[in-house]
Amino acid sequence: PEFANSVATGASNSGAVFLEILQFCSAIIQVLTKFGLVATVAGIALYSRTLLRGPGLVRGTGVNGLVGGTITIAALTIVGVRLNPHNLGLIFGMQAAWYLAIAIMMSMKLLPSPTVSANSSPVNG
Repeated sequence: PEFANSVATGASNSGAVFLEILQFCSAIIQVLTKFGLVATVAGIALYSRTLLRGPGLVRGTGVNGLVGGTITIAALTIVGVRLNPHNLGLIFGMQAAWYLAIAIMMSMKLLPSPTVSANSSPVNG
């Protein structure tokens, strides 16, 4: 409380230092969030690419993942969008719709199950 009062009243120079620390933290949060989003969306796009070979709903989900992933990566890297709750909500909404479609297709057994070759084991040891 004492630090907050000194910043609020301007009694010390600590307010300027506090604002610099907040700006630094804001920049770090932006960079790390963008990195995480690009990594996640790249994974969605790569998996969606394999879905394009499937029929109907599977192909549609692949197209959705590729289009959403491309738009997200372009917005974050080329345009340099500053993240805020509104555009994060749009990105997470797209990802949630894609994950839901994948979950529905898994439950309906529309996706091929992973194959394990005779020389490999799913369990190490």
